[in-house]
Amino acid sequence: WPLVGYCCGALARHEIPLIRGLEDSCPTLDDLKAFGAAFATSAGAPMFHIAGVTPEAHQQPDLPGTALSAADLLAGWAELNKGDATDIGLVSLGNPHFSATEIRSLATLLDGRARDERVRIVVTSGRAVFEQATQAGDVARLSAFGVATVQDICWCRPREPIVPPD
Repeated sequence: WPLVGYCCGALARHEIPLIRGLEDSCPTLDDLKAFGAAFATSAGAPMFHIAGVTPEAHQQPDLPGTALSAADLLAGWAELNKGDATDIGLVSLGNPHFSATEIRSLATLLDGRARDERVRIVVTSGRAVFEQATQAGDVARLSAFGVATVQDICWCRPREPIVPPD
């Protein structure tokens, strides 16, 4: 979902798109959040519509379209992965805030693994979600791995100690 959102945003630029072809994909709220966040990083458009998914999509005119190709997806993947993966010092998740489902998925993914002490991992969430994940035991699982959690803050205004100066 993030890759498709990023690529759709790059194609849409400043126009509000009506996206077709995802009608049968049954996106979750987390999928739509990931799509929307990625769309916003590459588009200047204030919103998007997805046929069969977003409420007002059926009211949009049938305009000429542009197809998103496999080559577009590969180019988007390359763009998003061009950094040096050998020098990662911080992994920031929850931009926008992680849901309880995402916290549980991450905790499950990390169970039984060891963290490289040179890599700091921070998860942001809203306080209500944090409390729900705490009650479920998922925050304890993340903490045992070495994941720091932060509530009710936007990463667009990072300050120490969330983002280390180095």
